[in-house]
Amino acid sequence: MRPDGQPFEHWSYRRIGDPGLNAASVTLLNRLLSEGRLSAPRAWLMRRGLPVSVRQALRFDFTAPTPLAGQPGRYHRLWLVEQADRQVFAYGVERPSASPLIGGRVLRDWPALDPQASWLPALAGHLADAVLDHPNAHRASPAGPSEHWMLTQVEAAVWRAALGEWLSALDAERLAVVRAEGRPTPEVFNDYGAGDETIRTRRLQAAQTFPAYAGLLRTEARLRRAVSAGEPLQRALANHFQVKPRTIARTRTLNRPLAAATRRTYLQRLDRWPAEYLPRTEADWTPCLALAERLDTLAACLDVEPLRLLKPFRHGWADGLRTLTQQVGARLDVDALFEMMQAAWHYGVRPALVDWATSNGLEETDVPLQPPPAFFPRWFGRSGLARLMTLARAWRTARLAFSLARSDADPETDEPLTWPAWTPGPHTSGDYRILELTSQADLEHEGLRLAHCVGTYAGECLLRFMGIYAVRDRHGQSCSTFEVQMTESGPLLVQHQAMANTEPPAAERDLVARFIARVLAAVPPERVRAVCAEREAIAAEASAWMARLADLEEQGTLQGELDPEQAAELAERVSGLHPPDVRRLGLAAVLQPLAPRWLGLKPSEPTRTPDPSVTVIDSDDRDWDLAA
Repeated sequence: MRPDGQPFEHWSYRRIGDPGLNAASVTLLNRLLSEGRLSAPRAWLMRRGLPVSVRQALRFDFTAPTPLAGQPGRYHRLWLVEQADRQVFAYGVERPSASPLIGGRVLRDWPALDPQASWLPALAGHLADAVLDHPNAHRASPAGPSEHWMLTQVEAAVWRAALGEWLSALDAERLAVVRAEGRPTPEVFNDYGAGDETIRTRRLQAAQTFPAYAGLLRTEARLRRAVSAGEPLQRALANHFQVKPRTIARTRTLNRPLAAATRRTYLQRLDRWPAEYLPRTEADWTPCLALAERLDTLAACLDVEPLRLLKPFRHGWADGLRTLTQQVGARLDVDALFEMMQAAWHYGVRPALVDWATSNGLEETDVPLQPPPAFFPRWFGRSGLARLMTLARAWRTARLAFSLARSDADPETDEPLTWPAWTPGPHTSGDYRILELTSQADLEHEGLRLAHCVGTYAGECLLRFMGIYAVRDRHGQSCSTFEVQMTESGPLLVQHQAMANTEPPAAERDLVARFIARVLAAVPPERVRAVCAEREAIAAEASAWMARLADLEEQGTLQGELDPEQAAELAERVSGLHPPDVRRLGLAAVLQPLAPRWLGLKPSEPTRTPDPSVTVIDSDDRDWDLAA
């Protein structure tokens, strides 16, 4: 070990991928070292020769003034220090000096204790910028990735190795609790180490027993006092959230924090369920957290009790989801269920209502584009979850077949045209959902729903690296569509259109702006490069598809309108989504008594008297999945 510590040199972390990447990184580092751009190690770990008050210290030297902890780019050096009392601090040095003294401006509320946090690759990229000052550093060559990308990977590897060595000497129990809480900052780490030994032990035990509430137990005054006094925390948490103690007890198996904004609402939802529906294991929590709120929304839409839809999960969420998937042959996607119900309205019920309206002296515009609330329980309220999943799968199959036929593709030989998404999704914000459209069938369906030309944009997605996103409401109704250009330097909104290319309302415009700034802007450049490469490969393999779509676009075939023959075909394809009595008696006959109410007509307005012989509601439930 050198007198001033253990060095972490760039050369030791040149292996960043396959042999080709490793060879390229070696060539790059050789050149940079020979030019003197990386003349000194980036990081030093010191554990001896330190002041008595310091147990260990980690020093990072920057090439140029650098931003840290969300502050302007003015720091030339970073110190991470563990004191003799096991407290830790991060210091930023603003003066470009070679002084060996430890200290500087304290950096607060910064996740410095997490080597996997987003600050580290961002900082590595900034350092690579400072080293590579030529304009072509960001450009990838035909032979491989850019020099900037390779040096960023090396810089990140240096940082992770050095930080990992420093973290390995910290209090492991405290560090694990801090990471589980989701706030790996020096302040939180020090908070768990404050007070006498009894207080420290109780705080750690409380966080380990109830990891989902670790942050709350530490920061909420009443709960913090309960922890310090050694009071029963299960009852204290139950009183805080106004739920039963048994609900809190079940969350002991949840090893991740609940989002603070929705925590109370979520727990009170669980509190209304019988005990057998609550998650039992950590494996149960993943599907429960992902599905509970959406299934609640679905139950409200269908005007049924939530437990009606939760029956498959009565004895465990993980096992119930696995059984459902095996039974139906498709995974549970609540967005697909709403899409199926909307399709039944748009392509089956609404055209029949338009026929009824025009035959009764009304205009087509008198029929709403969106289904009335009473439609959903009347059409799907008696179906269980497995039945709804089966219908959704049937609709997806029918939609794909329609798309292939409309695109002049051969359903026997042509594969559906799909491409990878930029980010995992969908994304929820309030009453809205944002879904990325990643197939030709998705684009066509969106174009038909909103009467615009997004059905012709497959080439934009594959060749110009666009992202096409749908904004939907809680019940799956299409509200608007927006297009984003994805680049390594960041996303750019190209257009945002509502029905028939009208301007979306301000709430949706604000939603999209936040989504781009918070979600798409966080997509790392390497992800952008990888998805671009995948989409280029798909376009090359699907040359016949691309040529056919170009011809159809020129002919205007894929615009957001259906000709009468296509409308009749879609109506036939969705006929299997209708309830048994509708399939037997006929759609027109069943709608006659419903149409005036669904169209909001007053009793004095003209309506046709329904034939009494066809208004009987069939009670045969043999085709219904009432038990699922």
